[in-house]
Amino acid sequence: MLRVTLTLKRYWSGQITTEEIIETCKRYQVEQVLLDPARTGNEWNDFLTNYDVVYQSPKSVLYVAKRIER
Repeated sequence: MLRVTLTLKRYWSGQITTEEIIETCKRYQVEQVLLDPARTGNEWNDFLTNYDVVYQSPKSVLYVAKRIER
C-alpha cells in the first residue's frame, strides 16, 4: 500500500495545487484517501465517485476505493 502525506505548508505555499493532488491520486490509483471535510471542495467530486466513505468525524473523512474487496 502506498501512503502519501501532504503537509499543509506545501499546499498553502503554492508548491502543489488541488488539481495536482487529484491527478497524483489517479495516477497511483490510491486505495484510501483521508481528507479534511472543510477543505474538500467540488473539484474532488468526480474523483471521489469511485470511493466509499468508511469513516467520518468533524476533522476527517476516510474514503476507500470501491474496487477494494471488503
